[in-house]
Amino acid sequence: MMMMPLLLLLGTALLATGAAAESSCSSSELEDDGCCPGYTPSNDVPPCPAGYSASTSTSINNWVEVYSCTCTPSSMSVSFDWSEASASTTMPIGLVSVALGLMIALFGYKLWKYTMFILGFLFGAAVGVGAAAASGTTTIAGLIVPGFVGGVFGGLLFLGCYMMVIFCTGCAFGMTAFYATVIALVVSSSSPTSVLEHTNADTLQTLYVLDLMFGVFCGLVFIKLQKICIMLGTSYVGASMFWAGCFQGFAQQAPSSTQVALVLISWVGAFCVQWFKTSKGVEIDEKTGAVTYVVVNQQPVLPVQAASIYAPPKGQQPYAAVGHQTAY
Repeated sequence: MMMMPLLLLLGTALLATGAAAESSCSSSELEDDGCCPGYTPSNDVPPCPAGYSASTSTSINNWVEVYSCTCTPSSMSVSFDWSEASASTTMPIGLVSVALGLMIALFGYKLWKYTMFILGFLFGAAVGVGAAAASGTTTIAGLIVPGFVGGVFGGLLFLGCYMMVIFCTGCAFGMTAFYATVIALVVSSSSPTSVLEHTNADTLQTLYVLDLMFGVFCGLVFIKLQKICIMLGTSYVGASMFWAGCFQGFAQQAPSSTQVALVLISWVGAFCVQWFKTSKGVEIDEKTGAVTYVVVNQQPVLPVQAASIYAPPKGQQPYAAVGHQTAY
């Protein structure tokens, strides 16, 4: 399962930052030979812009070496050497991730509208930054605008299409869980890629249909059981964001099994906090997502007169009259 949207945004931004430090060549600056300016096989100048895969060749023309490059856009993947990340870049993002992670993990249900916008913003920003980086943009300034625009659009989309977001989230969870279960139980010795390559077409088609059906089922479950699903989801996302901020933001380490274990433990704890504490007195409209805070009005304590206690003879139980005078 995906760790969290902010980790994707963090990794993509750091990829672009590292690429910008390595080379300032963009797709519009390629020379006639298809290579970045100054490229030769003997120096450190990359042959192609960041986000492009390079195919180079060398030929002899009139006793002169001629270099040529073929640069094709490569798919973006969040793979970064976290140990080489700059603290000035990771620390601010880590602080934001830790703060938002705590808020979402512990108060995700109570502050549901804010949580939805934040998650939508992170999702849209990650898409915007990834698209800009894939198109050859290697400067932070060139990533801020598409990231911000994509974030605002994603946040408003999550708020405006509430039922669709809940249903699609359930579908994504169900399809991912089904696929992971099939891999673990049926072909645990094979990688997901090899499963797709070596499974016959009929079986693969059946698995796709079952995967889709289970996804639709989970989407309907998410709509029906919104309260528990929202708390499960927000506590997990918040825990993931918190530990991503600690490990990738502060410690500048790659994701590890220790981080995964801490996320799972924190997930359970944050869910208990929401279920038993922070969700009390909060109601979410199942159709619009509107949050209502229910205030429990306690009945005022009315003043009463002192009770008189009659002391019966020895061996009998005492009798107390509270709230009024009693005469015997």
